[in-house]
Amino acid sequence: MCGRAATAPVLSWNEYYHVMGFDLWLNFKPSYNVTPTQPLPCIRVEDGQRSAFIAKWGLIPSWAKDPKIGAQCSNARSDTVAEKPAFRAAFKKRRCLVAVTGFYEWDQHHIVKGKPKQPYYFTLQDGRPMTFAGLWESWISPEQQTIETCTIITCGPNEIMEPLHDRLPVILPSNLWDVWLDPEMDPVGLKDLLVPFDAHEMQLWPVSSKMNSTRGSDYHFGLECIEPIEVEPPRIQQSLF
Repeated sequence: MCGRAATAPVLSWNEYYHVMGFDLWLNFKPSYNVTPTQPLPCIRVEDGQRSAFIAKWGLIPSWAKDPKIGAQCSNARSDTVAEKPAFRAAFKKRRCLVAVTGFYEWDQHHIVKGKPKQPYYFTLQDGRPMTFAGLWESWISPEQQTIETCTIITCGPNEIMEPLHDRLPVILPSNLWDVWLDPEMDPVGLKDLLVPFDAHEMQLWPVSSKMNSTRGSDYHFGLECIEPIEVEPPRIQQSLF
């Protein structure tokens, strides 16, 4: 799964969007510790052009009676996304890219009783933005307020994720962006794009467990969230090859 992300690029936001193929400034507050229910920057196609927008992380289907369902829909599994009632309509027509700097995962295989789970930060080797395969929806509240939400699609792990966890966000390379975003594409063939990203283009390092908490004064979202630390064995090396 993907339950925490960073949206604070080294590049300015103008440069960030220029890298992704268009110039558009969004009034968006970057964070190094974004959680589900918080906003994420996304890209979709509108009138044949890429368009940036902000969506709340956690997809609320248009038919939902209670927006709390979004808390259960921050991720969509690649193997069931086309069939699950919460995602199948969006998978057909409302696909998007979710733009982040990196994401976090916790070591699920070496949990030590009484100690906090050890988080790791994942990013690309060359510092480019990560673009996750995502879906978006518009939900109308009882007060007639339109709320746009998104989910991140996950697949099986690649070699760099496998020692930690059995799920990986689907990272789409730039040559597949237009295919994924095209609302006229046959969604049957799109499932072939939902595969693990090349592990050789990724890197990871352990970070402080103080970013685990997202409550009150213990909620850290600054640069300290991605600062490398040393961890006790078993240690996941930055290079696994």
